[in-house]
Amino acid sequence: MTSETPEVRCRDWSGDLEGAMHLKRQIWVGAYRARLEAEGVFVTVLHRGDETAGDVQIKVAFMDGRASLYARRLGVDGLGAWEEELVGVAEGEVDATLDRRRARDRDLWVLVIEDPRGRHMLGAPGIVDTYDVGGPGWTEGD
Repeated sequence: MTSETPEVRCRDWSGDLEGAMHLKRQIWVGAYRARLEAEGVFVTVLHRGDETAGDVQIKVAFMDGRASLYARRLGVDGLGAWEEELVGVAEGEVDATLDRRRARDRDLWVLVIEDPRGRHMLGAPGIVDTYDVGGPGWTEGD
């Protein structure tokens, strides 16, 4: 009896995102919230953006007056990754940054996590780091 490694096929998009599917933000936000809540992490939607293509910003409040801010940025490879923009600063500074961004971008989603340990689970197993599915770097089964 032999064991076989399942075949994982990587799609070749030649650096082109044209064929990539994009997860609707509403679906991504719902799945992210469910994952956090399953771990006992409180999360709420402060501002609901465009259902299909709005960007997402995540505020992590440590419940002691400090907060961090995470935003998704595109890399040179065309794929998105989460970046910690503000780290452990006064919560009012994060709020002011988000207020300015919401004033410029009505499609923006703003999520707020309240967790003294700062758990956000971005990059954890089961959390898709990007909204793009089927583009460069994506393999079947992701």
